[in-house]
Amino acid sequence: MKQRFINILLVINTILLVVCLMQINDLKMELQNLRSNTGNQISNILTNLNNSYSYIEETLAKEASIVSKAEWEFGNIDIKASTVEVKAYVIPKEYQLDVTQAFFICGDEEIPAKYNNGKYEVTMEVPLFEDVNIPSVLFKENETIRTENLDWIFNPRNELLPVVYAYNAGSVSFGKSKDKENTGTWIFSGDLEIDIAARLMDEFEVEKIEIIRCIDEKEVERIDVMLNKMVAHNRYLYNWNPTCEIPYGSTQDIFAEVTMQCGLVYRAPISCCGMDEHGNPIEDNGALGSMEASIYDTNGNLLYNVD
Repeated sequence: MKQRFINILLVINTILLVVCLMQINDLKMELQNLRSNTGNQISNILTNLNNSYSYIEETLAKEASIVSKAEWEFGNIDIKASTVEVKAYVIPKEYQLDVTQAFFICGDEEIPAKYNNGKYEVTMEVPLFEDVNIPSVLFKENETIRTENLDWIFNPRNELLPVVYAYNAGSVSFGKSKDKENTGTWIFSGDLEIDIAARLMDEFEVEKIEIIRCIDEKEVERIDVMLNKMVAHNRYLYNWNPTCEIPYGSTQDIFAEVTMQCGLVYRAPISCCGMDEHGNPIEDNGALGSMEASIYDTNGNLLYNVD
C-alpha cells in the first residue's frame, strides 16, 4: 500500500515537472518575442531619430543657403573640339539688380553669369573626356563676396557618349606554318560580338565596323564587318574562321573598330597572343574581349584610353 502511494506521488511529480517545463518553454518564447519586439522598437526609434536629424539638418541647410534653386544640364556637343556645353542657372534669395554679379567656379576659372528674369544663367564649355567639377557659385556686391557650395561633379563621356565592347565567342588553336619558316599559326573559329550602347543612340549612328589585326603593333589586315550583321538593337555578330600567321618572337593584337558618323572611332580589344623565339604559343588572352573600347578621332589621335 505504501509503495503504491509512492508510485502515485512519482506520477504526479512527473506530470507537474512536465507542466513546469512546458511553462518554462512558453516563458522563454515570450521573452524572446519581447526582446525581438523591443529591439525592433528601438531600431524604429533610432531610424525615426536619424530621419528627424536629417530633416532638421536639411531644413537648416536650406535656411542657411543663399540660393533658392540651382540646376544644370548638358547642351550641344562639339566632337571636333572635344567639348560639351553645360547650361546652368542659380536663383539667389537676395540680390541687388545691376549690382549683384554671379560667377560659377569651374576648375580654376570664375565664369560670369548673366542676369535674366530673376535667374543668373551661364553656358560653359567643358571637356568631353574629363571629369568636370563645379564646386560653387560666387555672388559679388561691391566689396562683399558670398559663396554657395554646389558640389557638382560629373563625367560627360559616361553620360553622353556610346560605350563599345567586343567579345570573343569562338575557339582558338595554334600550329606551325607549312609555307614559312619560323612562323606559327593562330586559328580562330566562331563568332565575334560587338555591342554598342548609348542613351543618345540617334545622335551616334554607326558608319562602319572593321576587324583589325596587328603584328608587333603594326596593322597587317583590316576586314569590313557588314552592318547587316546586326542581330539585335546595336549588337553585331560576325562569324570568323581565319588562319593567321605570327612570326616567332612576335605578338598579334586583334581589335574591333567602330567608326561613328560623328567622327568618333572606338577600338575594342578582342585578342592578344604571340609566339616566343622557339615557336611556342603564348596563350591567347580572350579576357580582353570584356574591356571597354578606347576612343580616337578619325586622324588616329587618342581621346580616351581604358586603363
